Amino acid sequence: MVFIVCGLVTGVVVSQQRAAEDAEAFASFSQNAQRLTRDVELRLASLTQLASGAAGLLGWGASLSREGWTSYIGGLQTIGFGSGFQGLGVAFRVAPAASERFVAAIRKVDVPNFRIWDRAATRRLDDELFPVTYLVPASASNERVVGFDLGSTAASAAPIMLARDRGEPGVSGPMRDGLASDATLPALYLFAPFYKGARPATILARREAFGGVVLVALNPERLLQPLLEQGGARGVVLRVTDMTQGTVVFDSRPGLDHFRSRLAMRAKLTPGGRVWQLDFAATPELAATVKHRNSLLVGLVGAFGTLLFTGIAYHITTLRRSAEQRAREMTAELRASEDELMRHRDHLAELVAERTADLLAAKNAAERAYRIKSDFLANMSHELRTPLHAILSFARLGLDQLGGRGDEKAQRYFARVVEAGERLLALVSDLLDLSKIEAGKMPVDLQPCDLMQLLREVAAEFEALAEERELHWHLPSAGLPAVATIDALRFSQVLRNVMSNAMKFSPDGGVIEVLVSETTMVLGRRAADRSTSVAAWRIEVIDEGVGIPEDELETVFDSFVQSSKTRTGAGGTGLGLTICREIVAAHRGRISARNRAEGGAVFEILVPR
Repeated sequence: MVFIVCGLVTGVVVSQQRAAEDAEAFASFSQNAQRLTRDVELRLASLTQLASGAAGLLGWGASLSREGWTSYIGGLQTIGFGSGFQGLGVAFRVAPAASERFVAAIRKVDVPNFRIWDRAATRRLDDELFPVTYLVPASASNERVVGFDLGSTAASAAPIMLARDRGEPGVSGPMRDGLASDATLPALYLFAPFYKGARPATILARREAFGGVVLVALNPERLLQPLLEQGGARGVVLRVTDMTQGTVVFDSRPGLDHFRSRLAMRAKLTPGGRVWQLDFAATPELAATVKHRNSLLVGLVGAFGTLLFTGIAYHITTLRRSAEQRAREMTAELRASEDELMRHRDHLAELVAERTADLLAAKNAAERAYRIKSDFLANMSHELRTPLHAILSFARLGLDQLGGRGDEKAQRYFARVVEAGERLLALVSDLLDLSKIEAGKMPVDLQPCDLMQLLREVAAEFEALAEERELHWHLPSAGLPAVATIDALRFSQVLRNVMSNAMKFSPDGGVIEVLVSETTMVLGRRAADRSTSVAAWRIEVIDEGVGIPEDELETVFDSFVQSSKTRTGAGGTGLGLTICREIVAAHRGRISARNRAEGGAVFEILVPR
């Protein structure tokens, strides 16, 4: 009977201890797998940022020669992207009819022996060509790729077309077409599309403005293997499968059956529109150490059970001493477990602190870049305004001098200079205002102001143009009291922009109506005001124009964005409504746009009293 009881107790203790050890082993393995997943994601993100940055330069008109690309990549610390980084290049979109002119231009500028080539046995997905024009840093393997038409093979053309339509970087599947720097290893390519100017909002517009792709050549073996050789990841096996085409991207231990491993975990990533499945498993060596610990435990507990049985059978004193000894051993084991737990906690705290520091550094870098951009725009605007004023002054002087001489051709030329100069001066002024607002250097001086008087003063500025086009203003009664605490100078800039837009889009002989009414609004610019409802004025400017497409009612307030109706001929810089939104927000108000059922647009401004 005593033997049976001892056997049961031994079995329970062994089972519980084995479960605890298995849980501890899986927790440690899971932590390493999650960290590796984050590391893979961060490494791909940094490479995506590299390609997107270069695409941004091309999209805004930067024309880099081969030496320029080499200098650009030399200025970046590409070693930080991992040893799997093979090169950065560009493939321009070339129409078949223009291919000879393109080849001649590249030969003349940079590559004397440049030619476009492809693989005769491959299937073309598109009539257009995408020759690799540059691929740096210079190496024998990279030089072999220059001139290859990426549109001639489905493995590279398909992700290029997907990136073009999505407007976001895309990733190819594993390719063994000889484009890799080492043809014996599968290659990955990251494609970042660039367009003529800002990224268009629709697929059709993106296809029209598509200029080509910036490509990053990668070696997955050299990109991912170093992550597994870090101290915390030793003993972990990783297999990455591209589920989009069902091929293996990377396998650190080919032939290992992940499903038979006692420690296994699965994660998913979606780089560039593809689906990657990351299968983690413990190496047989790591799994063997866990089994060895369990076997040792079984032997120790079995020996303890035998001693316990012998003590009960022969001497009660031996039993008591053995129990006391076991209690001391368990206390020591508990203390050791607590020490181990403390070490794990400290390690986790170090990891959290390291990630936090990285994120803080990235945030500071982004803020610094933002400040540099704003300062650059402000300085550039100041530097451009002075020569523009001089050009306009001389052009107007020329118009005055030719006023009575009848030289109509010269007068037209001077008039065009004045018109273009005023348009450019308006853009520079808008850029200066926007940069000041973004940099927080445009404070508002809030003082009580009569809104009715301010509306009439702004409308009077357009009186001559209104009479010329027979436009009629319907303004509120001058006797209506409407006092608001605003910066009159800045708020009149908002009214002037909105009322000017109404005149631009109104047909000749139309009516522009301005309504002012009392209302309430919820403040939201300050954290303490998120649930505060205050009295406010609603100002509505209503025109009889063509209106705004429904899908553009929000985007018209973004920088350099104009309504598709505007682009038909009404003109503008694309910054006016952005500046209006920022000025109204500085007053803790809101501005929005909507369409009328009977036609025309309504711009609504809410401002606290």
